[in-house]
Formats: sequence, structure tokens, C-alpha cells
Amino acid sequence: MTLTAINQHSRSSSSGVFPALILVQGNEQKNIVLNRTPFSVGRKVDKDLVIADPRVSRDHAQILLEDGEFFLVDQGSKHGTFVNGERIQRQKLEHNDRLEFGARDSAYVIFNPAQATSNTAREFLSQISAIQIPQEATDLQKLTLFLEAARKLKKQHPDMKVIFVTMHADAPYIKAAFKAGASGYLLKRSAGQELIQAIQVVMKGEFYLTPLITKGVISGFLDPTQIHVPAIEDLTARQREILQLVAEGYSAKEIASQLKTSHRTVEFHKAKIMEQLHLHSTTDLVKFAMVHGLVTGL
Repeated sequence: MTLTAINQHSRSSSSGVFPALILVQGNEQKNIVLNRTPFSVGRKVDKDLVIADPRVSRDHAQILLEDGEFFLVDQGSKHGTFVNGERIQRQKLEHNDRLEFGARDSAYVIFNPAQATSNTAREFLSQISAIQIPQEATDLQKLTLFLEAARKLKKQHPDMKVIFVTMHADAPYIKAAFKAGASGYLLKRSAGQELIQAIQVVMKGEFYLTPLITKGVISGFLDPTQIHVPAIEDLTARQREILQLVAEGYSAKEIASQLKTSHRTVEFHKAKIMEQLHLHSTTDLVKFAMVHGLVTGL
């Protein structure tokens, strides 16, 4: 399982891997974890990376994460932003790229050096929570450690948002996660694009629960009205009808015959249902229908 920790106004990499930056100033080197995007660079003290040189603009550049790739974007700086000696406006970043910000003779940054130890979510959490999570730990042991890390992080950083991504769908684990301070809870098989939506939801101050789990499991300590779950109510009457028939085991052709419509129309509705609910297979559709009372079993 993994734990995604998000600072306000930031977005963590959904890949679960945080690239390393090495800031080189003279004979000194400083390791920086790129644990948020946009990651700002400039002379202003509120930037993620502050370079105190008059040739560095106050709002000099940003590193952005787009579709799993990192890009360096100049923010209209006076003295320019450079990647491997070439002045750029926008550049996709690769291992070992040398980044320079106006002051080319005093400081530079190496992006994600290939020889560096990989900086995983587990290592990042160990760094910020001081809780060691062994590589060989079982998923259940990791869950226990992640719960402890979540409690510690929320105590130290109350504004930090924590999202659990795990294989455990049982009520005790889900309740424990939210009681530890989680803002979201996903299942591994439903992560991917759903994680992006979950991050967007929790950054608004709401809670997110995967639609593969019913809200009822966390009743008693969270108000269900505060929890964002792609719900059965989001579907049209025709979509609910098709979902129920899919869950009951009917093929698209059989559903089309029953509803007096075309096979393509049924397939279109099925695809839209999966997109709206962030589900990825017929099995997920069946489970969702059962969780929400459309069918009682197969």
C-alpha cells in the first residue's frame, strides 16, 4: 500500500516516486525532494527553492508535472532559465539535466540524478515522519506504520492532506485511516485517474472515498454529507437501468434487446458509467451495483 501526503496548493506525483533535486552552490550540495507541483523557483522567500542572487527573478521558474512528465517553465525571468546550457521557455526534464536560473556562475540544480538512490514514497514518508517503513514489510504491517505516520504528520502539519491507497477494503482499516487523519481512501486497483480526482477533492477541504466502498463504513465519526463519493445518484435513470442489467450478468446485446435500443448505445452508456464512477472493469461495475443495492448477489 502507499500513502500520499499533500501540502496545501500542491499536487503530489501519482506515480508514487518523487524525483530528487541537487542544488549545487560552490562546494556545497543540498538534496531537495520534488514532492509538490507546481514547484516554484525564485528570489522571493515564499518559493519552494529560494536562490538569493540578484540575477534570479523574484518569480523565476516553475517545475510542473503533466501526464507523468516533469517540465521546467520560465516565468518571464529577466536573465533566463537554462537546461544543459540552452535557454528555454518550456522544457521536458530528463535524468541528470542541469538547470540554471539567471545566475549561471554561482548555483545550478541537477534534476533527478540517475546515480542517486531512488526516492520513493516510503522513503519520503520516513524522512518527514521519522518512521521507518521496511521494504520487506507485509501490506498489513505497512498499513499499521502508515497509520502511525499519518497521525504524526497531521499533528506536525495540520493542513497536510493524507490519502491512503491500499488493497484493504474492510471497514476497520478504513475507519482507522480516517481516524488517523486521512482525507481520502482508495483501493489500489481503482487508483490511477481516480487519485487525481481524490487530490482535487481533498484540496477543497472535502473527504474522498472510492465508490467501491459504501459511505456507511465510516458512519459514527465522519458526516457522510462531507464525503465525496461518485454516487449512484450521479447516474441517469437509463444508466442505472443498464448498470443493474450488467450486474445481473446480461450481455450488451441482451440488454439492447430488453431496452429496445442498439448494442452500440448500450456500450456507450456502459463506458460513460465507468468514466463517471471511475471504475475500470465489468467486475468493478458488478461490485458497485451490489454495494449500492442494485443487486443482492449473483
